Amino acid sequence: MVPVARDVAADGFSIQEDMKSYEIIYKEHAKEYEDYYKVVREKIVQKLKYNYRYKFRDGNVDMSFVLNCDGTLSRIDVDLDRSTTDRGLIDITVLSLRQASPFPPFPKELPARKLPFGLMVAFKKQ
Repeated sequence: MVPVARDVAADGFSIQEDMKSYEIIYKEHAKEYEDYYKVVREKIVQKLKYNYRYKFRDGNVDMSFVLNCDGTLSRIDVDLDRSTTDRGLIDITVLSLRQASPFPPFPKELPARKLPFGLMVAFKKQ
């Protein structure tokens, strides 16, 4: 599966997700992971919509995060080499992720204690 872009340009940002690394590791549960990821992504998008109110900045924030099986956030990493130098956009992205947490617990079909996720938020001036 190639990264999928979700067009939410009306909100001033879009999200690209990278599930390729997950599929290599957990191929037999890729569908369940994708379904769960949609729920996680939607919670993050709702927080981004609120936090990115002033749509006058451009830049990408590339980050990965790990969730525990109960839906709590275990780790956040921002790839500073691939992300904007605009600290405000990085802070908005991390804040939105933290505010969206906790997420629902993993479905029973996902037999993992922790799961990695990755996404890139592309902010566009409006």
